[in-house]
Amino acid sequence: PWSAHLPGSPAPRKAEASASLPGKNQVSLKTGRIWPGQDHPDYAGLLLLNTLVGGYFGSRLVQQVREKKGYTYNIYSSYESYRHGSFFFIGCETSQRKASNARQLIRQELDLLQQKPVPEAELQMVKNYLAGQLSSQLDNALIVSDWLKQSLSEGSDWRNTSQLLEQLLSTSGENIRDLAQVYLDADTLTSVMVG
Repeated sequence: PWSAHLPGSPAPRKAEASASLPGKNQVSLKTGRIWPGQDHPDYAGLLLLNTLVGGYFGSRLVQQVREKKGYTYNIYSSYESYRHGSFFFIGCETSQRKASNARQLIRQELDLLQQKPVPEAELQMVKNYLAGQLSSQLDNALIVSDWLKQSLSEGSDWRNTSQLLEQLLSTSGENIRDLAQVYLDADTLTSVMVG
């Protein structure tokens, strides 16, 4: 098929850009990079890593940047997986005066994930959350049909849900640290600040 001839993605590298919009009180921060897709052996671990970073309300960025410091009302991360490419990004909006602090705290949290294994209690909470998300995809016929349509359009094998769940549940805190060292390395992230 024609997709076999698509060029590979460039190697992720550090890049930073900013744009000042005079008179604006809010700043939008985005940080991200290309990540492997669903067919990659790291996929299950990266789902966990994304969720830990900012993929649910109990995530590290929500707890530190929003709840503890009050730098933003909404901070999140997302792992968007498509048939021919996938990417990870962190996003938040904050005030002009808190933007630098928010950016620095985001980096500190990413660095912490690279330095220490995730504690078992925290990891188990995220595993339970993701297991619940996966099982909710099988709640009723309408949800199953939407999920099947999405799986087929992304080129993923919908029959691998139980295998994905097994991989999620067997991922250790050390595995997450090792993945963070590769996929959250500051030298591979692109950051944009506008406001």
